[in-house]
Amino acid sequence: MSASVEEPLDRLNYFNGQRLVAADLRVEQDYHIRVRRWLNRTLYTPGIAGGLEVQVSPISPRRVVVSAGVAIDALGREVILVEDTEVEVVGVPSTEEDWVFGNYLTIEYAEETVAAVQDGCSVRTEKCDLAWGGPTRIRATPALAFQSGWPDEAAGKVLLGQVELGAGCEVTHIHNGVRKYVDAADSAVRSFALEGEKNIDLSNGKVLTFHVRGGPPSSVLLYLRGARLSTLFYTELPEHVHAVDLTTDEKGDSADHAHDVELGNPSTELDGAHGHDIHARYEKNQDEDKSLRLSPDFDGAELTAFMGANAKAEGSEHAHALLLGTIRSSPAGGAGGHSHAITGQTTEPVGVSEAGSGGPRTGSELTFVDELKVFLDGNEITAQVLAQLGGPAAGWDTLGDGTGAHALIKKGTGAIDLLRVGQALVEGEHTLELEVDNQSGGNIRYNLYVE
Repeated sequence: MSASVEEPLDRLNYFNGQRLVAADLRVEQDYHIRVRRWLNRTLYTPGIAGGLEVQVSPISPRRVVVSAGVAIDALGREVILVEDTEVEVVGVPSTEEDWVFGNYLTIEYAEETVAAVQDGCSVRTEKCDLAWGGPTRIRATPALAFQSGWPDEAAGKVLLGQVELGAGCEVTHIHNGVRKYVDAADSAVRSFALEGEKNIDLSNGKVLTFHVRGGPPSSVLLYLRGARLSTLFYTELPEHVHAVDLTTDEKGDSADHAHDVELGNPSTELDGAHGHDIHARYEKNQDEDKSLRLSPDFDGAELTAFMGANAKAEGSEHAHALLLGTIRSSPAGGAGGHSHAITGQTTEPVGVSEAGSGGPRTGSELTFVDELKVFLDGNEITAQVLAQLGGPAAGWDTLGDGTGAHALIKKGTGAIDLLRVGQALVEGEHTLELEVDNQSGGNIRYNLYVE
């Protein structure tokens, strides 16, 4: 049973000669107002019916302008702004681009009494009677205000936008995605729930496709919780090599062998101090290369003179050129048997070195996710999710930090309201993607409830 009890829905029963006072007319007004509000909240969900767009003021970067428009709140009241209105911004500057905490601009129903009685006193004999009732009008004047927390819809607040501020409290961006519009109150959405888990890393994200049928949903809640990457199904091959440590056999044909050594054009050193004896049957040839050849006719005196003139004195500097060709280390199959040590590795390191190439990756073992990213229909909503969780002040500067000590692993996110992230979840197909853009990886468990 509801704690609040409404007054009976009465209206006037007119008859001739009836005396009407202010209280009677208020009953008449109250009847029509209450019937209309009952009808509004029965037919429509709270939200913006038209107008109420938010833009930066052309006069001041620290003010915004809300255009004329109408909304319906959770109590069925029409919230009507009859003219464009400027509002001074109140909020917290963003430390990072697209990161906004709070700064929600709302509108809610309000009214005030105006047009006070101007006739003053009426002189009747010697008395001064003041007019009854005071002000003669009740004027609907919607209240525009900023607040740090998500607006309480049940209290009659309608969200118009979220304002991003720079370091000087100037408006840098207006996020209109958080706006909620009126819809049919009974959309007959088919409720469903999805749950599961996925091991993800840089090359393997999770894409969850779901369909909204029967109209826009009234509730879409996502729960996330991290865990260690499963070792049961761990299939990565780390970078490695195969070592080789062999020695050729010292016996048999493979060991008993020789090597050909290719000669270049070496010569003896020019400063080699040595001499040469010249023996009989040679004579001096006077051509340019000063070589010696056999002489068919020579006598002892000529040979003695020749030897004395052409013998190289010991210690004189000269060189001898060696012939080009090959020599052998030892005769093949001879006594030069020996072996060779073979060490090293069979191949270059195996396994791909760049992640995302489709094969095994190198690096340390994957355990828990670091900085999980969340996308809804292709648009990243990580910042909005973190804002719902309380942001850095509540320990939610990222969705995971690569360790098992993070709140994502220890307790999970709790309910994330996807209707608050700034994207319309209309009837049709939608995708929810979970990814990491670094070398981390881990297990993510999810629950999605749509009503």
